[in-house]
Amino acid sequence: VAVLDQLVLLLAGYSQCRGIGLDLLVNKGRGGKKLLLHPSPAQLEIGIAKMVRALRLMNAQRKIPITLREMEHLKQRAGSTFFCHAAAGNSLAVTPAGQLYPCGQTMGDGTFALGTITQPKTSSTLPLTSIKLKSVQCKACLLKNRCPGDCPSRIHYTPGQEPPLSCVLYRTLATCSEESNGITPCSPPL
Repeated sequence: VAVLDQLVLLLAGYSQCRGIGLDLLVNKGRGGKKLLLHPSPAQLEIGIAKMVRALRLMNAQRKIPITLREMEHLKQRAGSTFFCHAAAGNSLAVTPAGQLYPCGQTMGDGTFALGTITQPKTSSTLPLTSIKLKSVQCKACLLKNRCPGDCPSRIHYTPGQEPPLSCVLYRTLATCSEESNGITPCSPPL
């Protein structure tokens, strides 16, 4: 995360670049066998703030700005209750062998298996629909009524983060967004 601003500088040189999406790491698969080193909340906050400043500088010089997917989520999520299609129960991932899962992140995990194409499980409750972002900070959060939430499989596979890194990510972006409206500073140390 310390070089996200440099990623923006690199991508700004490509006129066809239209957007950046940030996916926080999930402790699953090969990454789950080793202890992934997640950034600290402070490291993530500083990295995101530097990235947003670089994005503003570069977009001021581009005909077509580079959008940040997570910033767009904040703008679009007012009142939304689902992070993704799988969280809403509207997604299905199929393995080459025909096994069914609620999303690609959960493939191979029997906890989330939904049967096969020829013998699907017909449960009325899909496994990812009950997994929601919950933090001790939710009640007092500035994003309380417009929080995009987090990937349910990430919550499942990466438990125990407090505050969750997704909270740090979105709160930092919201603060930086408000700074552009002259409300709140977004200037962690460089």
